[in-house]
Amino acid sequence: YKRQRHDPVTCPFCGLNCDDLQLEVENGRLQKLGNGCQLAEQAYHSALQEGSRGAAINGEPGSMEQALEACSGLLKNADAPLFGGLATDVNGMRAALQLAELCAACLDHGNGDAMFRNLRVLQDSGWFTTTFGEVRNRADLILLLGKDCLERFPRVVERVLLPDEALFSPTPRRRLVLVGPWADAPLPPPLAALEPLVIPLEISRLGGFSNLLRGLLAGRPLDMGALGGAVEAQLPALLESLRSAHYSVLCWSAAELAFAHAELTEDALVQLVRDLNLEGRAAALPLSGTLGDQTDNQVCTWQTGYPLRCSLQRGYPEHDALLYRYQDLLERNE
Repeated sequence: YKRQRHDPVTCPFCGLNCDDLQLEVENGRLQKLGNGCQLAEQAYHSALQEGSRGAAINGEPGSMEQALEACSGLLKNADAPLFGGLATDVNGMRAALQLAELCAACLDHGNGDAMFRNLRVLQDSGWFTTTFGEVRNRADLILLLGKDCLERFPRVVERVLLPDEALFSPTPRRRLVLVGPWADAPLPPPLAALEPLVIPLEISRLGGFSNLLRGLLAGRPLDMGALGGAVEAQLPALLESLRSAHYSVLCWSAAELAFAHAELTEDALVQLVRDLNLEGRAAALPLSGTLGDQTDNQVCTWQTGYPLRCSLQRGYPEHDALLYRYQDLLERNE
């Protein structure tokens, strides 16, 4: 194959959907990637390499015809097929749903836990969220909660949080607060340049931290030392920043909140945003959308009337966010 250049390309591998990538491919291999992060480079290399390998049956190479025959045999003899992973696009998910209907399968995405954690908070409490464009152009105070925002969405700093240009909030004037396990984490230079307020905190204690801030904002009597002296010492500066901000944003990645009842922590963050809007303007930015999870969920919803964690085993779609969690189905041998 001759060398091919694709420009611009939208990257599908995280929820930022960066639309300025430049790809050069030769002989089915990635030769050059412009504007792409390390995550995109690894994913494109893997996708192109795996796509050229052909089919495998029980780990052994085989033709596509042999693979299709093996797959159809497994599905015909299965009592309860499970389609997991589902890291695909719109057309791939539509095809998976058609096949699931034919063989009465259950479907769940590999990122189901994080996705349904967000959805449960939205269903139970509602939330006030914002867009990348609003954060890019208006935010003057950003609370980055946890470290996964930078690891799972590598270009979030340059494209959303601290862009080169902003319409109403110049980047050099922005204030940044880092809350989470940042004590030994090196900061990217653009973040370090803003001299952020760093509040070291275990990720599982974010809920208590948020509720403490809510109480302080409301003027209620509280145990100020509940989260430790290091946190207590930094609360006055944080409260002053929150009260004086024109547009504050709380940003987190639901996938990082991987502990029991983490939806209660997200709900506390959402309630803090709601309280800040009583006298000012604030919004939440829950980052998600990796490996096609949001795409697949939307396709499943418009095709069946229900979101993922959907079963077609009875001949019609059924949804249960707990019952059809793929990890539990495997563990219970269902």
